[in-house]
Order: sequence, then C-alpha cells, then structure tokens
Amino acid sequence: MATLQEQLDRVLAMVTEENTVINSLAKLTGEIKALLVKALAGELSAEAQAKFDEAFAVIDDNIADVTAAITANTDEVPPPPPPPIE
Repeated sequence: MATLQEQLDRVLAMVTEENTVINSLAKLTGEIKALLVKALAGELSAEAQAKFDEAFAVIDDNIADVTAAITANTDEVPPPPPPPIE
C-alpha cells in the first residue's frame, strides 16, 4: 500500500502533466489564432492557404461522418400518447 507521501507525489505528478497538456493546448490555440488572423488579412502563402483548405475539408468530412453516425444510430422518438379522455 502506498504511503501518503507517495500518493501526494503521484497526484502532484498528474497535475504537472495536466498543466503541460493544458499549456501546450493553449499555445497551439494561440498559433492557430495567429494563422487565422493572417489568413483573414490575406497574408498567407498559397501553400499555407492550401493546407488550411485541406484541414477544413477534413473537418467538414468529420462533422458529416459524426452527424451521419448519430442519425443512423438514434431511434426516432415516438409521438406522445394522446391525453386521456375524461
């Protein structure tokens, strides 16, 4: 059985790892934002614009696939029963 100190060390390591992931995600988001700002200002090279177009095409395909999967695997909701006759 782990000691309290070992458990605290494990929790601290997990929190540190989470912070690393969060910071990486924040950096990535910032870089994407900067590229989008440049794209909207017309400052991207043709190669970079082509990569953006390709990425958004994949995103659109993924959204369509997820939507189709949800639609195909969701049962229709039956209409509510009529109210009782009094």
